[in-house]
Amino acid sequence: MLDPEAGAPPAWYELRVTDGGEALWSATAGLSHAGWRSFFACTVDGADCLLTYDPAMYQGGAGYAYEFFSLEGGGLTLLRQGSVQFDVNFGSPSHDSFDADTIAAFLEEVHGYLDTATLLLSTEGGVYASGGSGADFRGDDLSGTLYDTPGTWYQRVRAAEAALTD
Repeated sequence: MLDPEAGAPPAWYELRVTDGGEALWSATAGLSHAGWRSFFACTVDGADCLLTYDPAMYQGGAGYAYEFFSLEGGGLTLLRQGSVQFDVNFGSPSHDSFDADTIAAFLEEVHGYLDTATLLLSTEGGVYASGGSGADFRGDDLSGTLYDTPGTWYQRVRAAEAALTD
């Protein structure tokens, strides 16, 4: 959505799903940090659905969440959801939790879905993106090194933890 008078970049993007012109669902994603979101089309258990994935980190505190939903029959049906919370404030009195097993299990699960998904819209990192494979999504790199590390998700998360504590 852009005010043509302002001459500035769009304030936000809106993704709409319609059926014969009738709006079934819509959601927005912004370029400012608080509005970053990603939407994917995928198939889960044989059903066409949408995947929202919101990996957010603010001042070292992270909350990564996803939801799968279907719009079959004109209504929204939540099929599956998951989330994980942690922080990367190692060595700080405000450090609360970093459970590598839980983080790795979440990333393995969500990236299993992303591997077969198609990107519809993302504003992660303040950059608009659309199209392409969900397998290429890297907006949840908690350390900037997660995807440079070979191995299992657990090994990658442990390497990211080591990079953050050095």
